Amino acid sequence: MAALSYLDFDLQIDDLGDAGYRAYVLDSPAGQAEAFFTLPFSELEIENFFLRIGRPRRGVRRVNSPEMTEARKFGSKLFEAVFQGSLHAGLLRSIDYAGQREQGIRLRLRLPPSLADLPWEYLYDPTQQRFLVHSTGTPIVRYVDLPQSEKPLAVALPLSVLVMIAGPHDYQPLDVEAEWRKIKDAVASLEERGLVRLTRLPAEQQQGATLAALQKQLRNGAYHIFHFIGHGGFDEQTQDGVLLFEDEDGRSRLVNGNYLGTLLHDHPSLRLAILNACEGART
Repeated sequence: MAALSYLDFDLQIDDLGDAGYRAYVLDSPAGQAEAFFTLPFSELEIENFFLRIGRPRRGVRRVNSPEMTEARKFGSKLFEAVFQGSLHAGLLRSIDYAGQREQGIRLRLRLPPSLADLPWEYLYDPTQQRFLVHSTGTPIVRYVDLPQSEKPLAVALPLSVLVMIAGPHDYQPLDVEAEWRKIKDAVASLEERGLVRLTRLPAEQQQGATLAALQKQLRNGAYHIFHFIGHGGFDEQTQDGVLLFEDEDGRSRLVNGNYLGTLLHDHPSLRLAILNACEGART
């Protein structure tokens, strides 16, 4: 089956201070629209939601569980606050337009700093009775405008992917082999055709998914994509999202985005970093 292509639904949200927020569509198949709104939650309600739902990675996937009900309620209130009237109608028309052409709609969110910490991935449309991100046809992307020009991303095949799977002993066990099989199965046909080459870290004979192992592997090879699979979290003291690598004893080592970004920046062959972890987008 051919990969799904996407049309963009670009949504800009501006912070108007005491007047609330303005959401307006910069571009979409259905044209422009706008809506003014205020957040339907207090800061305490948002924090309580994170405490109850934000950290577990698999809990909210259980149908009709208390966590799923809470996530649906939160996502519905957030969706209905932003997607009012013509803005909601424009989204539905865009989804329908793309569907008729066997394409998807990519919701690109341009957010002010005051809203960046909200879990937009929980957006739930009551009229469609689904979380947007549960469908490959409506992914959500947090879009960041960069002050510098984009560099060419073209590479010579095969695409070299470094997959790091971290499962520290002092956290909920991660089925490392199952995660690796998912990656292998997803790109099996591409590997057979010589278009993709996967490298696993740590390799079976190595000790753990440590920063030292990552640095050594990046020095020894030219990789185009770094794909991290593991646990993530939020450091309340530093107000920063973290990934849980392993230390030399197999226990967790918290690594924030700035540290990891600096490490990866020193390897110019890298074109993309995929961070598959709970709370990976929270800052």
